[in-house]
Amino acid sequence: MIDFELQTNDGTKFTHIPVMPDIVASFSEIAGKYIDLTVGMAGHSKIILKSNEKNFLLGVDCNKKSLTAADEALAQEGFSGRYKLVYGNFRDIGLIAAQNDFIPAEGILADLGFSSVEIAEPIGLSFDADQPLDMRLDSSYPINASEIVNRWSESKIFKMLQMVDERKAGAISHAICRRRQKMPITRTVQLAQIVSSCFHKWQRIHPATKTFLALRIVVNREIENLETMIHAAFKLLKIDGRLAVISFNSIEDRIVKRAFKEFAEAKIAILPYKKGVVPNEKEKMDNPRSRSARLRIMKRIKEE
Repeated sequence: MIDFELQTNDGTKFTHIPVMPDIVASFSEIAGKYIDLTVGMAGHSKIILKSNEKNFLLGVDCNKKSLTAADEALAQEGFSGRYKLVYGNFRDIGLIAAQNDFIPAEGILADLGFSSVEIAEPIGLSFDADQPLDMRLDSSYPINASEIVNRWSESKIFKMLQMVDERKAGAISHAICRRRQKMPITRTVQLAQIVSSCFHKWQRIHPATKTFLALRIVVNREIENLETMIHAAFKLLKIDGRLAVISFNSIEDRIVKRAFKEFAEAKIAILPYKKGVVPNEKEKMDNPRSRSARLRIMKRIKEE
């Protein structure tokens, strides 16, 4: 079932189905201030505001089109006056929350997946469309994906691909460096074809999936930003407040798992779900994008 559909002035339609809505609803039942660190098209934000009529929401996103879609979605539900949307990166949540009087927070949520609005941006996030090989979610970032594949050494590209457990890292890094000697690699289709040529037999997923994931992580500093966000968000929580993070790949989940474990071992937090929560079979059928999702929750029990 589509949670929200937006049609822009150029006729483009965006649809959104929030992941694990029941868990998010129970997460936000207690009245208070909540922060959605990746507001996207406001699927989870709407659930938070519906869960308790006394909830107030601060929505953050680094994509201005997503903020426009979120504002329209929340206004349609009659939530005006109960939310504020802010442009920014979730790594800066400490400053953003302070500037908007959202300290302490009852709950903070980060969905690390991409919304339909972001996927539709012509920046090369998907290998299904012929787009510039950029991948920057924030145009202020200093390096794009094309610069990496055309300028980095073969050994550095190899190590980047190893980060995402790409078993063909050696062959792919060598193929990239060989091809760029003939012409620059500037389009998503070019790169996808180069990577695919390294596989004699395709598996269930597209051969270029992990290569594109690695580039996106490096270009957008996703590992550093996620680690920074988790520690900053924890400081914003009231006692018994909770931080929830939904990840969609093993790289992100390992970072979340490790950080949450450190807080738990320091005895300043507890983990209600030791192994995290995954979507049930019905949700996976209804929303294929949810299949790789894992939600982890950390509850603060003491000051640091």
